[in-house]
Amino acid sequence: TAFKMYGLGGAMVSSKPTWGKIHGSVVVVRLEPDLTLSPDAVHNPIFTKEEIYRTLVFFRDAEVSAHKIAVKRDCARFMKDRRE
Repeated sequence: TAFKMYGLGGAMVSSKPTWGKIHGSVVVVRLEPDLTLSPDAVHNPIFTKEEIYRTLVFFRDAEVSAHKIAVKRDCARFMKDRRE
């Protein structure tokens, strides 16, 4: 999934999160892309502060949860792959 957020007890939050102050420790990982789904993808494991900021703002301002956005994206990729 594009973005996962874990609450207390390690339960994944799949609904739209409530946004307050973000504090505490964080682990940020970028997985290598699946080249069968994105053959032109270039893997860059380093995040910039701007990239992290833009990602957080995108999901903060989205009307639906990050989980729903990722499912829709992955479904579109799967259907595109099947048509080719």
